[in-house]
Amino acid sequence: MSLPDFEEKLAVFAELILNVGLNIQPQQRLVILAGLEAVELVHEVTAQAYRGGSPLVTVLWVDEMHQLIRLRNAPESAMNEFSNWAYDLIPACLERGDAYLQIGAITPGLLKGHDPELVARASRAAEEAYYPTSVYQGKNQINWSLVRVPTIGWARKLFPDLDAAAAVDRLWSIIFETCRLNEGDPIRAWEDQFRTLGDRCAYLNERQFQALHFRSPVTDLIVGLPEGQRWFGGNSETTTGVTFAPNLPTEEIFSMAHRARVDGYVRASKPLNYKGSLIEDFSITFRDGEVVELNAGRGEDTLRRLVAADEGARRLGEVALVPHQSPISQTGMVFYDSLFDENAASHLALGSAYKFTIKGGEAMAAEEFERVGGNESMIHVDFMIGSGDMDVTAREAGGNEIKILEQGDWVASV
Repeated sequence: MSLPDFEEKLAVFAELILNVGLNIQPQQRLVILAGLEAVELVHEVTAQAYRGGSPLVTVLWVDEMHQLIRLRNAPESAMNEFSNWAYDLIPACLERGDAYLQIGAITPGLLKGHDPELVARASRAAEEAYYPTSVYQGKNQINWSLVRVPTIGWARKLFPDLDAAAAVDRLWSIIFETCRLNEGDPIRAWEDQFRTLGDRCAYLNERQFQALHFRSPVTDLIVGLPEGQRWFGGNSETTTGVTFAPNLPTEEIFSMAHRARVDGYVRASKPLNYKGSLIEDFSITFRDGEVVELNAGRGEDTLRRLVAADEGARRLGEVALVPHQSPISQTGMVFYDSLFDENAASHLALGSAYKFTIKGGEAMAAEEFERVGGNESMIHVDFMIGSGDMDVTAREAGGNEIKILEQGDWVASV
């Protein structure tokens, strides 16, 4: 790594992850799921966690290239298989109260050119194995956080004119910048950000709007909101009262979409990198909450298989608002990665809703959760819809609409 202050920045990043992202508690164990390219960050986080009093850090390594090798060489009949032991270990750690950190290392378009049916089968097997972990995350039963590190493939996708080393350096610089590590006091900067996002959430939680209306030259979509909706942004709180930040960086506030009250059409404003396959230039039409039509300039087969993953995959679980002037948006880049792109634009998520985004949701059985408007699925896939020419109005019970985003940004009164 040729960045002159890389080791210093990496140490600050690890400190931010532990103290702001996870807010790891005294004597709390930590389990990490990480890509191989994250080894330097994993080592730094591990060292700091031990110095802070954690008695045990468990690391599970994943290699996205293994999926590519499998698709090229394994029998097609084996794509429904998955080695569950690793994903079985994570819920066991979370059950005893470990903090959970995911360090993603992705290569957009890695699986380009491979049979979408085989990719979908392999992805579904992995999602089913991971589902028990997602339940802990969805109910906020533990403090968890998600961050990214560069891969050569991702960096070269973003900066094709640079050589591999320079591209990786450039991407690290952007990650450090958008995670506010260049601020004089990054932790204080995040406290200010969480306060701003919290004020937005407080406004929406108090008003309890019935729906949001997204309008732009390519979108006209009404997203119903359930009674008892809860908006979150920046940081969340576990069922035991520990405050944590699920995503770093983060610019969004989000809640639950009502599974049966979504109507209209929406065109994605950014490509979607789903399990290594790119879906681009796509639009979706909803009626009574369900996907009834879709098309894509690229990756349509992948998109169709995504929404066919299970019954809940063709409905929305999340709605999120992000200002067009967010620092990530202002880079002017498409990151081909949901963690960054979702914090550059307002977005929706196909699939499972987070149970904590409705009052009392954590304790609801599946039938009750669905009855109040919650959606359950094996998947939760964000896709971006926001832009600088989108307006969002909030609809009150009596039908009156109040504009909350204009030309992509918050109006002054919100």
